[in-house]
Order: sequence, then structure tokens, then C-alpha cells
Amino acid sequence: MPLIEQYDRAADPEDHLETFKALMYLQGPSNAIMCRAYPSTLKGSARQWFSHLKPQSLASFIDLGRAFLANFMSTRIHKKTATNLLAIRQQTGESTREFLTRFNREALEVRDLDPMVTFQALSSGIRDRKLKEFLIMEEPTNMYDLYSWCEKHINLAEVLAAEQQKESRSERKGQERKEQPINGNKLMENREQ
Repeated sequence: MPLIEQYDRAADPEDHLETFKALMYLQGPSNAIMCRAYPSTLKGSARQWFSHLKPQSLASFIDLGRAFLANFMSTRIHKKTATNLLAIRQQTGESTREFLTRFNREALEVRDLDPMVTFQALSSGIRDRKLKEFLIMEEPTNMYDLYSWCEKHINLAEVLAAEQQKESRSERKGQERKEQPINGNKLMENREQ
């Protein structure tokens, strides 16, 4: 059997059970083998819980999985919903790139996320007016296009901001040169040499 981290109440029980099932289904085992193999993925209080089950009290691995989840439900990591995603807003001072990274991290935690909800949540959470207008006008047809357009816009905005910063520095240097008092004597001395 492939190795998975043993469950000891510190992790998400649902994730542990799903990982076990995914690994076992690759092997094609019977229901009985899955029931016999599962305790090897438990340790500590989780193993004690299993050892206190009455013999033949569960008819299948499905029953074992349900009993496991029911017992360890309090340690379950609560999954985010689409509502959580709709509440995400780009914060003042947060770049569009930082917001998109944070948004993606949150979106990955939402189970069965509808692409239209993702689009709505992302476009309503963005503060960048030009990007928001572009997304509304163009209406990407899939998530790949949505993220590609956002990435292109972010890259363009960063290049333009860098160019503007460079121009501002050049203008300030030119302004500083104009504002420096000219000492007539030194200027004349330099010309004579």
C-alpha cells in the first residue's frame, strides 16, 4: 500500500479519508481490504477510536468512512464557500498582482466553484478601474482567458509605472540642476581653464 501521513487529529479528516481512497482505488482493492488497511493510516487517539469499534458493526468501507468523519468532524478544516470569495476586496495599497495571488489562494479553497462566480468575485473585488472595465467589456469565456488578461494588464501596468517613475526621477534631477545657485566666479574660472 502506498504511504500516506498517518491521521492523528491534527489534519483534516475528510482530506485524510479522500487521500486514502484515491491511493487505494488505484490498486483496485476489495471493500474488505480497504477496511483492513485503513487503521494503518491512523495513530494516537484516532487509532484508539478505531480499536474501540465493535467487531462487524460496520458493513462496508463507506460505513467506516462515515463513522470516521462523524467522530472527527470537530477537527475538520472548514472549506470556504463562494460567499467567502465574493467578500474578497483588493485592499488599499495592495497591488493588483498581490490581490490576484491572494484571490487565487482563496479560490482554491472553494469546492465546486462555478467559473461565473469566480469571474464575478474577481471583477467586483478589483480596485483597478481600467482592468475592471476591460473585464466587463471583454467578458472572458473561461478562467484561462480571465487570468491571462489579468496577467497581461498587470504586466502592462507595472511597465508603465516603472517608466513613469523613471521619467519623474529624470525630471527631478533636471529641476534640481536648474535650481542650484550658480556662483559667477566659479563659472568664470571653469570657462577660463
